[in-house]
Amino acid sequence: MSSNYIPSNLPAEPPRDAAQGPVGFPQAWPAAAWGGAPVAEEPGIPWGRYLAAIRRYKWMILAVVVAGTAAGFGLTRFLTPEYQVQGTLWISDNRAQNRGPVQGEQLLGNGAWADLLKSSTIMERVVRRMALYLWPAAPSDSAVFAGFEPGPGFRAGSYQLRIDSAGAKYTLATQEGTVVERGAVGDSIGRSVGFLWAPAPATLGRGRTIDFTVANPHVVAAGLLNRIDVSLPERSSFLKVTLTGRSARRTAAILNAVMTEFVATAGDLKRRNLTETSKTLEQQLDSAREALRNSEAALQSFRTTTITLPGEGMATAPTPGGADGGVGGDVGNPMVGNYFGQKLQLEAIQHDREALEALLRNPSGISADAFMTIQSARQAPDLQAALGELAKREAQLRTAREIYTDQHPTVQNLIASVQVMRTQTIPQILR
Repeated sequence: MSSNYIPSNLPAEPPRDAAQGPVGFPQAWPAAAWGGAPVAEEPGIPWGRYLAAIRRYKWMILAVVVAGTAAGFGLTRFLTPEYQVQGTLWISDNRAQNRGPVQGEQLLGNGAWADLLKSSTIMERVVRRMALYLWPAAPSDSAVFAGFEPGPGFRAGSYQLRIDSAGAKYTLATQEGTVVERGAVGDSIGRSVGFLWAPAPATLGRGRTIDFTVANPHVVAAGLLNRIDVSLPERSSFLKVTLTGRSARRTAAILNAVMTEFVATAGDLKRRNLTETSKTLEQQLDSAREALRNSEAALQSFRTTTITLPGEGMATAPTPGGADGGVGGDVGNPMVGNYFGQKLQLEAIQHDREALEALLRNPSGISADAFMTIQSARQAPDLQAALGELAKREAQLRTAREIYTDQHPTVQNLIASVQVMRTQTIPQILR
């Protein structure tokens, strides 16, 4: 019986080495068994293979490059560029200067300067000064809006100003076509919607339609506040300000206006602080002058009383510079020194009591300077701590009044706190 024989082109299986162990897995055929010579790999980087791949896929690579370039160019036509301008302000640190023992309160801390620059007051001033709430549709119409300001009853929106062919009448309407106001050229325009605007007839021309948009200055100031960034590095005196916008020139002009307004506001605050400091120092000088007068009067009264006291058989009268505190009697007679020492203590206690009673009758006069001439008060730790706290809160109140009005919650809270210290805390300690 014969069987079908299919010839195989596979090379004969090479003989296995008995030392290799039992056959468990197929092994690769060597290149010599297939009739081919071994391929030697190129040393280093195979540039030939890379160039061959580029030649093979050159049209695909070219298509990807062209498509990416076209997509990038198309996107740039729809994206609006944004510009970023930066400025730096130097904040002087007066604490580092040794100006003597008498100094005023610090105006603002380093962190508070950044808050002042980003305050709504400065932003609204810049918005009104540069008329950032107004956008003419055509930049050539900017001369028409010279002197335009928002007034009472201001209504934001988009408007059209139409001038008739004779240049004698105008019509103010919204973009939807609703007529807001009609009048004669040369008169005020937009009084019914809160516009303070009286353009010159020569700038309006004849037969023109002027489109423009106005916004609430508070809203524009809030938007400007979101676009500005302020940073003050720790232990640095340079305040860095950054502003982003769509127009490089206009953005730079806005940042310059913000920095100028900040410098003007800071200078005004500093002048007010110096004025308040001078008033405080003047009050302290008056208190010291009054205390000196009282001390001189007490000294004169003491001298008069000392001269008229009975000698009690003593040969010498008390002389200044004695052994007991500088106002004793004869060195050989201690009774005189004890007498005058106790008399001085009694008079000092009586004087302190009268001064304290006067302060209790008028709590509004309680301050740290009022206790400078009361010796017993200077030796009371609790009272000195309360007076220190009162002085601190009074300084905070003066600083707050330089920034806010008396109706602001911060000022109201500080006024109430100072009043409680004067009418309750300190009188309880004195009693």
